[in-house]
Amino acid sequence: MCMNWPKAISDVTGKTTGPTEADVLIAYATTPGNKAWRCANSGSWFMHVTISVFETWHENEHVEEMFIRIKDEIAHDEKWKTETGERMMPCTWSTLTKKLII
Repeated sequence: MCMNWPKAISDVTGKTTGPTEADVLIAYATTPGNKAWRCANSGSWFMHVTISVFETWHENEHVEEMFIRIKDEIAHDEKWKTETGERMMPCTWSTLTKKLII
């Protein structure tokens, strides 16, 4: 057994590494077990709002702030509910360690 092996990648490269799960953001159109709605003509509510919010806010806000806007609009704006009053609630999962501005 070699006792002189480096204990971490940083011992070899001089760079500090983070967990492999760091800096991941996953966005879902809706919470698990629920329906994601779409318009026959314009498509997914989630994608429509995501594109609109990113186009408007990408220079001033980081990605997680924009997803809060997306979730709020889909959850509360009257135009994003079905004829029977059903709504959807997008959700995100994030391990971002820094603000991400696109």
